[in-house]
Amino acid sequence: MTWKWFLVLASSLFWTTFLAAQEIPKSKADEDKTQDAAVLEVVLVDLLSNPDSMSGWNKETKKEIYFSTDVPSHGTQALEAAEILRPSDDKKLEKLSADQLVSRREAAEHLVQRVGNKDVFKDFVPRDKRVRMYSKEEREKDEQRDFFNRLNDVFSAYSPGYSRNRELAIVHLSFRWSIHGAVGTYVLTKKKDGWIILLSDFIFFL
Repeated sequence: MTWKWFLVLASSLFWTTFLAAQEIPKSKADEDKTQDAAVLEVVLVDLLSNPDSMSGWNKETKKEIYFSTDVPSHGTQALEAAEILRPSDDKKLEKLSADQLVSRREAAEHLVQRVGNKDVFKDFVPRDKRVRMYSKEEREKDEQRDFFNRLNDVFSAYSPGYSRNRELAIVHLSFRWSIHGAVGTYVLTKKKDGWIILLSDFIFFL
């Protein structure tokens, strides 16, 4: 082999390795993390102005909300799909088609599976500046306040669940507005430009 052929071969190997490195696809874990972040961002931004997410004591548009990556407290009982799927009013489900209702159940079952596998998110960073992270420091400071002076708009959520075709997502969250708290469920569908909310539902415990 002449030195010219050697240089051609070496150059070819270099470019093959370089291009392969540029084309390494994202891992499934990275794709899931990106998708989770996109779904949560849509939900949290909606919470800023959704009147149904506010108690009767606070019907004004929120200037900001806090989001905690801590998994919502669920007592000693395991989270079940039936709890996620239970609406505050059956009429709300009329907004969904038959296919979407099937996908909704699949997504709820997937969410429960993720909870059971302790598949949680810890690195979520909201893009909207009105959504602030409820950090460990913020929580410690909040716990020093009198109960009635603590932050009200603190939301936490389980990792989203997805239908088998990954075209529909469900988010189940909890938040406090009194000593009893409240829960909310969002159903979203995937569109070309992102995720669109199909249904939001809230239950306030008295």
